[in-house]
Amino acid sequence: MKAIILAAGVGKRLAGAGEGLPKCLIPAGTQTLLERMVRSLLKLEVSPIVIVVGYRQDDLRQEIAAKLPAAGVRFAVNENYTRGNLLSAWSAREDFDDDFILMDADVLFHDEILRRLVQSRHPNAFLLDRYFENDGEATLVAGLGGRVVGFDRALRGPHDILGESVGFFRISRTLCPAFLQALRRYVDAGDLDAYYDFALTDLLKTHPFGYEDVSGLPWTEIDFPEDLERGRQEILPRIDSPLLLRRCTLLNPGPGNVTETVRRSVSDVPDVCHREREFFEVMRFVRTELVRIAGGNPATHSTVVFSGSGTAAVEAAVASAVPESGTLLVVDNGVYGDRMKKIADAHRIPCRTLKYGWTEAARPADIDAALSADPAVTHVAAVHHETTTGLLNPVHEIGQVVARHGRAFIADAMSSFAGERLDLVRDHVDFAVSSSNKCIQGLAGLSFVIARRDRLEALSGARPRSVYLDLYNQWKQEEADNTPFTPAIPIFFSLRQAIEELYRETLEGRIARYARCARALRGGMTRLGFRILVPEESRSNLLTAFLLPCGLRYDPLHDAMKRRGYVIYAGQGDLKKIAFRIANLGILTPDDMDGVVVAVRDSLAELGISTVAYDTASA
Repeated sequence: MKAIILAAGVGKRLAGAGEGLPKCLIPAGTQTLLERMVRSLLKLEVSPIVIVVGYRQDDLRQEIAAKLPAAGVRFAVNENYTRGNLLSAWSAREDFDDDFILMDADVLFHDEILRRLVQSRHPNAFLLDRYFENDGEATLVAGLGGRVVGFDRALRGPHDILGESVGFFRISRTLCPAFLQALRRYVDAGDLDAYYDFALTDLLKTHPFGYEDVSGLPWTEIDFPEDLERGRQEILPRIDSPLLLRRCTLLNPGPGNVTETVRRSVSDVPDVCHREREFFEVMRFVRTELVRIAGGNPATHSTVVFSGSGTAAVEAAVASAVPESGTLLVVDNGVYGDRMKKIADAHRIPCRTLKYGWTEAARPADIDAALSADPAVTHVAAVHHETTTGLLNPVHEIGQVVARHGRAFIADAMSSFAGERLDLVRDHVDFAVSSSNKCIQGLAGLSFVIARRDRLEALSGARPRSVYLDLYNQWKQEEADNTPFTPAIPIFFSLRQAIEELYRETLEGRIARYARCARALRGGMTRLGFRILVPEESRSNLLTAFLLPCGLRYDPLHDAMKRRGYVIYAGQGDLKKIAFRIANLGILTPDDMDGVVVAVRDSLAELGISTVAYDTASA
């Protein structure tokens, strides 16, 4: 496979920022764009490399001679370099005799982007990036059914995926005659200002092109001074980093994708002491507003915030709320119900368990019977949304039963808080637990317990089972605008921003958006033939566990999806062998979920699975 690099243009739109150089000779770090491009091709053993030159062509020849004398680069000349770039492609026509990569020379990119194109399963292929700002300058690629159907700055036809073109294309040996003929039509017509895009668009009508989704990988085209600045300040550090940090769509049940303003709120925080007014004002806001979001009243309810994962707050609630003379009843229908039992066991708390299958919602009547039969039980703990499977337990009905028996109710609302309907007063929840990185759409690092004040006051004088996770001590310190330990200060600021954004969307609006996302995902996946693990009546609107069909294993599917910029989640425990999970929390929209379905379809095609089918045992 060879490469043809189009480097003949003047680059007028860069004005003085390019200092009169051809764009590909502009420095990006210690190398020019052209040197980076050629070295990337050589890493992938793409040879020969043909560079089409025009404007200041001697400078380009000298660059290669000085930096890459052994690269085996050849040159073709476009004397009409001030006209359309179709003439540059035409100038390289003698090299249309093998598979080749056609490349614009003014692109700063990570090697992984080029590797995806060189190793594409499609003989003819485009690259597209779904993350783009349509300012009228971006040339867009539209796909439908796994095939490119449009290539233009303004696309109006039907499509199921849309992204910005990177400016690199794979052309097969068999397509070379048709590509040459498409270029010739414009040359013979005297249309010297045409772009090679026109020829590729013509080919799309009669020849199949696939696409590689490189969304989230670092790259930028250098057209304007602001592109050059962004390339140097934002893109280049990501390219040169030893870690490939790709922007991905997170389909795991937290942390989820957050807004740029939430992310930026961390970097905008100056150095702040955690015992000064500036921090306590933020902490006070967060604690008060979390109560309101949960349906409580700050006069009767309070929030206790811990720096730690969600499990930290769960452990604080279980270990602190149940007295030495008490007994805990745990509803266990998933990994997280079982985790609460393990927490109780670790703290030597007497514990009873109501165990269900992982796709079976808790039955309030069973809890009623258990409490009637065992007056020693003082507290009941249940997971609202069991992300093991996407199952939703009937927290309202459970709360009613627990309240009627005069016991206390601990609800693990980790991934349901601000995503499913939950009201501490209406649902009779005494202690609700969640974290900053789920449906509240903040960053990971904080977890919290929202509780009735009288329940917290009742913990006074009890011997703590933990130092760090002592719910009462943490609460009394925070109530006094203090903190017993150094907290995750920047995450408080990001959580404040996330709460403000929730209020702008409204709680009802967010819950409704998640429901629409779930419908879009499930509708699309069932049309592909997938089956859902949990019965419809017990499903949340936040996560769906899909059964793996015949011939499909999780790891290859995960890797194929990640190549497209999506991170799916394995089933837990033994479920990994039979199911995978897709969550739709965070800032995702129904359109995003449509994109997920397209990515699953394309991943199946890549893995050679043409039909989603199940054996009779999984029916």
